[in-house]
Amino acid sequence: MRITSGNLKGRTINVPNTDGLKPSQDQVRLAIFSMLESGYLSGFYYDELTVADLFAGTGALGIEAISRGVEKVDFVEQNKKHAKIINKTIEQLNIKTKSTVYNEDVFRFLMRPGTRQYDLVFLDQPYKLFNEFKLDKFVHILKDHGVLIYLHSERNYPLKTIKTDSGATWQLQDTREYGATGVSFYTKQS
Repeated sequence: MRITSGNLKGRTINVPNTDGLKPSQDQVRLAIFSMLESGYLSGFYYDELTVADLFAGTGALGIEAISRGVEKVDFVEQNKKHAKIINKTIEQLNIKTKSTVYNEDVFRFLMRPGTRQYDLVFLDQPYKLFNEFKLDKFVHILKDHGVLIYLHSERNYPLKTIKTDSGATWQLQDTREYGATGVSFYTKQS
């Protein structure tokens, strides 16, 4: 798998040989960043942005963001083998200063006191967990102008709105399908 754009374009991303891992395909990553750049990020520069790559797997989404110039990416991956491979890729690409890998459960990470807030949150959980997920558990780590990019099975239909305990509402802005992968974009309703 290769990085699709930015200063690391063409460089390789290590992919573990593991059952159940579904790295986001080049076409999907390219489409996500194209949509972000054409609308959601207007008025922002990549070097001002922080990113959380949750259920990081190979780290491909976060690494693509770094290649485009984001300030910082936090990768959260529970599987030790996958986290180790993300670290190896980060070292090979010489992007360690822009990366932190958390080898822990995503929900534990989300409940940490003082968890930082992000401009972009990539949520690419295993599709089989879809029914167990409540998207409202993820939006509290987004800044007010932030974007939640939610990857899911094309057979699942994401919520139109996400309401939080604090009363904030996050609105589904767009959903696209790329083969078996659906990509949904959420922003805060003002």
